[in-house]
Amino acid sequence: MRSPNRDPSSRIRVDSAEHEPKCTVPPSQFAVKGNSWLVQMTGKHSRSQCTVHATANASSETHTAAKRWCNELLRSRSDERRKRGRRGRSRRGHAPSALRARGTERRRRGVVACKNPTRASGRQAARARLSLPCLESLGKALGRSAKTIISTGASPDRFLGVLGEFQEARWSPSAIEERWNEKSNEVMMVGRWAVLVSVSVLVSVSVSASALTSDANREDLFSATVKLETLLANEQVLVENLDTYLLYAQQRLDIVRDYVRGFREAVAQRTYSELVANPIDAFLLVKRSTIDWTAVEDALVKELNHSKVIHAWSVQFRETGFFPVVDDLQGAAISLVQLQDIYKLNMTEFPDGFFRGFGERHRLHPQGFRSAGQLSARDCEFLGRHAFNKGFYDTAIQWMETAYRKGVEESLPQDRMRDIQQSLEMAARVHDEILEQQGPRGYNWHTRERPLDPTLARKERYLDSLPKAQFVPKLYQIQTEEEQTEHMERLCRGERLRPPALEAGLKCRYVSWHPSLLIGPLKLEEQSHEPYIVVFHNFFSDAEAEHYKQLGIPRLATSKHMAPDGNYVSSMVRTSKNGWLRNEDDPMVPKIARRIEIATGLRAMERQSAEDFQIANYGIGGLYTTHTDFFISNTADPTKLPEHEVFIGDRLATFLIYVTDVEAGGATVFPRAGVTLWPEKGSAAFWYNLYKSGLGDENTRHAACPVLHGSKWISNKWIRMNDQMFDAPCGLHHLEKFATP
Repeated sequence: MRSPNRDPSSRIRVDSAEHEPKCTVPPSQFAVKGNSWLVQMTGKHSRSQCTVHATANASSETHTAAKRWCNELLRSRSDERRKRGRRGRSRRGHAPSALRARGTERRRRGVVACKNPTRASGRQAARARLSLPCLESLGKALGRSAKTIISTGASPDRFLGVLGEFQEARWSPSAIEERWNEKSNEVMMVGRWAVLVSVSVLVSVSVSASALTSDANREDLFSATVKLETLLANEQVLVENLDTYLLYAQQRLDIVRDYVRGFREAVAQRTYSELVANPIDAFLLVKRSTIDWTAVEDALVKELNHSKVIHAWSVQFRETGFFPVVDDLQGAAISLVQLQDIYKLNMTEFPDGFFRGFGERHRLHPQGFRSAGQLSARDCEFLGRHAFNKGFYDTAIQWMETAYRKGVEESLPQDRMRDIQQSLEMAARVHDEILEQQGPRGYNWHTRERPLDPTLARKERYLDSLPKAQFVPKLYQIQTEEEQTEHMERLCRGERLRPPALEAGLKCRYVSWHPSLLIGPLKLEEQSHEPYIVVFHNFFSDAEAEHYKQLGIPRLATSKHMAPDGNYVSSMVRTSKNGWLRNEDDPMVPKIARRIEIATGLRAMERQSAEDFQIANYGIGGLYTTHTDFFISNTADPTKLPEHEVFIGDRLATFLIYVTDVEAGGATVFPRAGVTLWPEKGSAAFWYNLYKSGLGDENTRHAACPVLHGSKWISNKWIRMNDQMFDAPCGLHHLEKFATP
């Protein structure tokens, strides 16, 4: 007799006295943003099925999610059946075409049920019937293998508690994966239940977590230090409430501990018979079982209620407050990797929280900077993976090596050390492949000069290669993306790329060409003649800078930059938050604009003359990669730009105010000109972006270096060209330059 086909789900073991042929699972319910899903598994071992119920009170968004879920499951079920060779096979006298028609009809009913769960002809909810292998297939497709929890005789509340832990915390799928790996060795007793937890948890939580991890309108947190300060304030509120909770919890735990200690001390040296024979011990036994136990029970109930209250409050507080999500963690990780890569920080000291500064102000901190905490082996491995994904293969290897070293210091388990070792070996293998195929450096990758594999390192191309040539600056020339990046990084580290002859004619002087400057002339320092870049010292007072910063805080939003298609987008190209200040926002704003007019001799008060003030704050490793401020002259088709932009003209000049000092890093650099401007509170930089003909000057390409330590606030005003026809007239040659103030 031919044995029936067995479903892989039949391997579920159910411990029961009768070994019933059926494994019926009661519905398990968990909420998703006020809506409900019911997951039920029924059927025999060889034909287990999963039924998904979308309840009638679910919203339209939940219906849409249910439809996508059902379609994925139906597709997975079809793929599973195809793999087992069942499709197209004639069974029980049915023709293959009839089987296909019946399968299509069943799938159609499932999809229709997902479209309208409330219209189920007398049923309370629509049902999409699916096998356990389909769920497992979906789980693998979603990026993780399914884990089956086998029941052995306890309450189902524990399973529902696990679901609630993930869901109420609103963790992202990647965080669930990490947390689940930590809990995978725990034995969960869920009665006579067999539940495919990985898919249930992942699907239910991804619905609620996706809004936090993929909402394009959400403001990130890591890109501005002022937002990080807000996060610290919010965390302090959390900690203060948790501290109160711990105080009361400790008092209740003391009651339980005293009860346990009393019993241990009583039975430590006497048998049960000896204890009950003594009337005093017998009395104490009864007392412990009545009055003392009542106190213990009361402490446990109060602890349970208090924990529920503090948990509900913390969830609500995090939802309504400003707290980071996984995207913020990833952005902070990339910023930290870029800091180490650009500034070539010592990988022995930096993960331990110590580093030295760059820039003119780092002399105020000769001992360097030390953090309050250190990076663990797990943190270094996490950063190494992000460095690898960004193409920093040599940096990734450094982080992986540091992770292994710290793992030894922390005495990590052997399996964790083995994982780090495998990641390091994989990174080294890819590093050598990239070096062999693409070379040591490119715009979006870089490696070491020689392979890590000793066999590859003995190749003639590496043995006979000359020592790396000394870097030669390429100034006032067209630079490739790779060359531009290298010039920028060297300038950020404080290297001088300009020959002394270019800087010999630079001067510092007082300027008083306006009547208002006769009493208090401006302090002007020339930074470059080609292009013409100057710095006005003490342009801002400390009080004005603080007031200006307070004006900008409530207006900050994630900074955007112009993409190649002309649209403004946010990305790791520019990691900061910015806002805009108009003349009518505060009396100080037009005063500063008037001061700019006096300093530059250009119009800056009216809307057609200059843009509103932009104020920006840079966060963890905040930077802005090399770019130009002008955008009309290098646009292929200016007619596609807004009419207002064309009417007021391109950005003739930039006036950049440093609102705060920066202890380390944060310079403004010009890779083509070899100029570095270090932030100084109250000073302001000025340069022309255009030639007198209106063409863009590519030598004004500049970048904002990452902030290594400190909080960088700047404000800039872009002065437009067309309204300056009398103050900055056109020249006779298309490459004639401005040379004032």
